[in-house]
Amino acid sequence: MTDPATDTLSFANDADHHRFVLTDGDVLLGFIEYELSDGLWDLQHTVIEPTARGRGLGSDLAARAFAYIAERDERFIPTCTFLPGVLDRFPRFADHARSPEQR
Repeated sequence: MTDPATDTLSFANDADHHRFVLTDGDVLLGFIEYELSDGLWDLQHTVIEPTARGRGLGSDLAARAFAYIAERDERFIPTCTFLPGVLDRFPRFADHARSPEQR
């Protein structure tokens, strides 16, 4: 079953700008900035546009980023303070998470 609230959303890795993006058509709803080194994604900052807040889009964006990384059998560091809470709700990605000390 699909969720009408998120059916029109698109997720992409905007590698040129080092960020994952969530859009609705041509409208940018949010992004996660990252640094990538040797298959380790340091997820540093999450931004959701003010007009898009309060709809769970930050969690949706984070879960899609976690899935993108996991599908490539790579690892991520949830440096952004928002992301560990999201990771708690999506424990299937925990094996791909690393602490900053595990760089």
